[in-house]
Amino acid sequence: MDLIKAFELASIENKSLVMVGDGILKSNMEQYILDSKIDRVILPGFINQSEISKYYIASDVLVLCSESETWGLSINEAMNFRLPIILNENIGSF
Repeated sequence: MDLIKAFELASIENKSLVMVGDGILKSNMEQYILDSKIDRVILPGFINQSEISKYYIASDVLVLCSESETWGLSINEAMNFRLPIILNENIGSF
């Protein structure tokens, strides 16, 4: 939720935020986006491995929002596409 709020405040032209994946907060995020009338936030949900490369190619940065994770495979994938990565110190690959 913090990432959506930060995106809302960012003064960047032609910005868009795509948050891939499903989780317990997805419905709350969808409601917040609707209530706040935030444009250009896309929550496509789960993306199959055969399709995920399209999202990395279209991205400028990977932000891993997990509060903790043993090892985020998405970090390896993003590195493969030479994307900068933002994550917190509770991620095993930090």
